[in-house]
Amino acid sequence: MVSINLSWTDNSDNENEFRVYRTTKVAPTFPDDYTQIDTVGADTTSYTDTNAPNGESVDYAVTAANDDGESDPTKAIIETIGTPTVGTPFADSNSEIVVSWSKNDNSSAGSHAVDRADNGGPFQQVASGLSASTAEYATGTHVPDSDTYQYRVRRLAGDDELADKSGDVYVEYVVTITGTNSPVSAGDSLDVDVEVANNGTIEGDQEIALTVTEQ
Repeated sequence: MVSINLSWTDNSDNENEFRVYRTTKVAPTFPDDYTQIDTVGADTTSYTDTNAPNGESVDYAVTAANDDGESDPTKAIIETIGTPTVGTPFADSNSEIVVSWSKNDNSSAGSHAVDRADNGGPFQQVASGLSASTAEYATGTHVPDSDTYQYRVRRLAGDDELADKSGDVYVEYVVTITGTNSPVSAGDSLDVDVEVANNGTIEGDQEIALTVTEQ
């Protein structure tokens, strides 16, 4: 379910209440094909439907009502879009981070955009115009040893954002060298003690490569 915010102009001065109706039928006839979902008080000009169905074309109708009856309805047609759910990022055969998601609705409307934040900085858009059927994006960024990359996915229709941001889902690996037996003589083994912590929001596996620079 998604939330839809409705608003209207109060052109009457004698209503007792406003009645809010909803239908998902094609080419509906009022009132036969509509179901009343709520009422709001006189002089109210907005309503939030918190149980709108995902991924469908929903028709709303609002009427002003008093003891003498109802006004003609004010109607609106809204395409509902679900919030994408981001899965666990993974590395492809080129060791590039791939972000995947599910769109949580049946609608073909809109497109997806992918944002990234580096090391706690602000989110910047890295991809847009991905079709509604697209479910993953190869970021072109290699899996880091210690950098923090946060990704989120947004659902768009033109320049209008139709769904909330999916939230921050990321893996953050921090490698800390806690001790070595340096210096060592030529031909001897260098022992390195390290701690690897995942400070991200999800679980993940990471192959850490240690590079030693001769001093």
